[in-house]
Amino acid sequence: MTEPCQLAGRGYALLPLKPRSKEPHAALLKNLHGSARWKPLAESPATPADVDRWQEYDPALNFGIITGPPSRLAVLDVDYPEKMPLQHFPIPPPFVSTGRGFHLYFRDDDTRTRRLPFGELKGSGGYVVCPPSCHPDGSHYFWSVSLLNHDPPPLPEWLKENESTHNKRENKRECLSRYTECLSRERERYIYLVFPLYLDTRG
Repeated sequence: MTEPCQLAGRGYALLPLKPRSKEPHAALLKNLHGSARWKPLAESPATPADVDRWQEYDPALNFGIITGPPSRLAVLDVDYPEKMPLQHFPIPPPFVSTGRGFHLYFRDDDTRTRRLPFGELKGSGGYVVCPPSCHPDGSHYFWSVSLLNHDPPPLPEWLKENESTHNKRENKRECLSRYTECLSRERERYIYLVFPLYLDTRG
């Protein structure tokens, strides 16, 4: 059984990608699953038999793992290792070397995908390219610590703290937006009620 089939058999939600690409393989999805959209694979993950069919359809395809609830994974996609704060991981997470950085796999199912100064945290609504895929520059993704041999540890608290900070910032933005909308409505109401009176005084 191929590595992608083993991952599917372990319950990880896989996604077919175009060869040497990070884009979903729309033609394969359309022909084999009836829709070019990849989101249905998050709701009903592919089986090992499905993955076999993908490989028969296009032997050169790349693979992705859908993050968030479908796989119960959050993946730290580090594109700029020099900007990443030095952190100690009590349990080494599954680790993938990529074209210009690395992926760290953690167990989590309620973190949202968001940008970070050193890359991106892939959670709900996202996916990452996984081995044995080929990077657009010709290099290959490979496991330094395999997800098949090591269970991912929980998402570190320092990343959850960032999530909390992100949520607070979003809440502030939402409150400000509502306040602005309220002011706009009051302004319109004021003009509607007062301006006719102003015209009457001039008449």
